Amino acid sequence: MSRIMRLPMYVVDAFASRPFSGNPAAVCLCMPGVLLDDKVRQRIAAEMNHSETAFIEPLDGSSSAAAGRDEFSSASAFRLRWFTPTCEVPCCGHATLASAAVLFQARNNPHPAISFHTLSGELVVSRAASATPPADPAADDPSSSPPPPPLALSLTLPLYDPVDPVPACAADPRGPLARACAGSLPVAEVRYCGAGGLNYVLMALAEGVGRRQLEALRPDFEAMGRAAPAEEVHGVIVCVRTGSDQPSAEATAEVEGEEEVCSRFFAPWMGINEDPVTGSAHAVLGPYWEATLRPAGKGGSGSGGVGRGGGRVGPMRMRQCSARGGDVLVEVMREEGRVRVSGTATLVLEGTLRL
Repeated sequence: MSRIMRLPMYVVDAFASRPFSGNPAAVCLCMPGVLLDDKVRQRIAAEMNHSETAFIEPLDGSSSAAAGRDEFSSASAFRLRWFTPTCEVPCCGHATLASAAVLFQARNNPHPAISFHTLSGELVVSRAASATPPADPAADDPSSSPPPPPLALSLTLPLYDPVDPVPACAADPRGPLARACAGSLPVAEVRYCGAGGLNYVLMALAEGVGRRQLEALRPDFEAMGRAAPAEEVHGVIVCVRTGSDQPSAEATAEVEGEEEVCSRFFAPWMGINEDPVTGSAHAVLGPYWEATLRPAGKGGSGSGGVGRGGGRVGPMRMRQCSARGGDVLVEVMREEGRVRVSGTATLVLEGTLRL
């Protein structure tokens, strides 16, 4: 009789201040000595059926393992991979945020920051300054404890500037791909980022289009697949500038929200028709909108307030307006070649995967 393998499994809603919003990610802890081949990882991701399933592994030669401690509760660096229901991906922001939330909250890891070694290089997730320290795991019976509050986190991603040549299949702002993604909404500009194998198309909608129109958009996913090959396009960002300083036919009566940019993200080529909130997409949106929203001298680490001259300062406030929706703070750090995306994460499920 074969032995059953048991692995800790979690679901976290990333970029969410409450359960059942933001973007859910499954997180699997690969215990020391456990070897999961890629076929098994892919089948687990298909079974979980979230946009991404993250697999966290201890680094080889970890000092925590050598000392006999639980590595997930004591180490500060791990290996991390991400799988959609159909394939492995080179970068995933929300599942990285979710992975850190599991280590901080479910495993009571005390470190102020966790680094992950990934296909996109080293990614670091930090607690927000106001985050509370982890509770003593032996202090209370977890079955009777209240659910943990949302955890405020910041993640640094590579800076993905959409300045690469646009593939012919995506270049026409009125072509088949634009119609499939944006419908009848006018596309003002098309950009592309192929760095790191990201292969994201960015479509900026024309002035006058607002958040509600973007939310009401009904994309044609089958037409997307026909309009562009998976070898050239992995995902499409459809975005629009919003906020009180942006003229909009639907914002004359009231300001729609505090967000400055709204977006949606479609990736049927990767097995994800629409991703609820996409961290990697904001590593493209930040560089694209920086010159407009945060001209030189108006960046910073504040909360996105208004400066003396009336212009906004601090991180850009963005919202991905899928059905679940999520808010993301975005700060471009060009000298470091990084983009900081910040948001909250909520742990909603923990259990055991039996293999």
